[in-house]
Amino acid sequence: MARQPGNQTNEQLFCWEQVDKTNRLFRLSHAFAPPEHRGKLLPLYALFSVVEEVCSGFLDEQLARSKLAWWRREILGRNPDGGSHPIIAELSRGASLSRFQKGCVERLLEDADSRLDGAPPPSLEDLRRRCAKVSRPQMELELSLCGVEEPDTAGIAGGQAARTGLVQLLRESLRARDTGAFWWLPLDLLARHGISRAEVRSAPGAEPAQAMLRELLAESQVWGDDRGPLSNGITAPPGAMSHLLVHGELQSRLLARLRGKPPGRYRAEVGRTTLADLYHAWKTARRVNRP
Repeated sequence: MARQPGNQTNEQLFCWEQVDKTNRLFRLSHAFAPPEHRGKLLPLYALFSVVEEVCSGFLDEQLARSKLAWWRREILGRNPDGGSHPIIAELSRGASLSRFQKGCVERLLEDADSRLDGAPPPSLEDLRRRCAKVSRPQMELELSLCGVEEPDTAGIAGGQAARTGLVQLLRESLRARDTGAFWWLPLDLLARHGISRAEVRSAPGAEPAQAMLRELLAESQVWGDDRGPLSNGITAPPGAMSHLLVHGELQSRLLARLRGKPPGRYRAEVGRTTLADLYHAWKTARRVNRP
């Protein structure tokens, strides 16, 4: 196949286009990943983007479920290397997925399916656990592809996983076409501010909605230790976790920045990176790569 500008194939260009539809911050974390693993991470990021898009872009729940089922068959079926989809082709080109990685993909897709009709978490603590469940299969897959054999989810810092999951749920809700988009707002927080989920969706600028969202964003900043390590007891090759640490730092900074913005600005902010963000990404990568 002819190479494209930047020495990229058509499949790789397709993957980048898919990534840019949902989470452009993956471009930054990709830049800080070990060079030898970037080719494997790109189609993985594109797959994450597809799953996120399915969870936010369909009014027809059955159509969304059929999309997820298609990806499950293509990736986890009997002949996953035979798929012609550009993302499948790139995943296959890197290496065949191990049994552990296939298990992560299964959990990723199962959790996405559960978000299509998700039950609201009763409390902020339940929301924290729910958010971590969204992002942990992704983090496990990234670590595994970077040489960490079967990383234990208990070793992944809960705060970072939860904040990353919260940002994803925010993105899905801000793009969603239906009024049930904020299904994940905890019941205790809604009750404390005397507002319904539908009211948050229809009038996010109203004072009760703004106050509730500010409290939620403030709570997310104390989910775990911002300055703590990504993992406890995970043995990894040098630099294998740098891109995840960078991505986690960017999620934390984004949530902190949203606290000072009106909800009407959230959608523009979630895809924006400031110069200060870039500086902190660089500092984070230096810290994890320091001998």
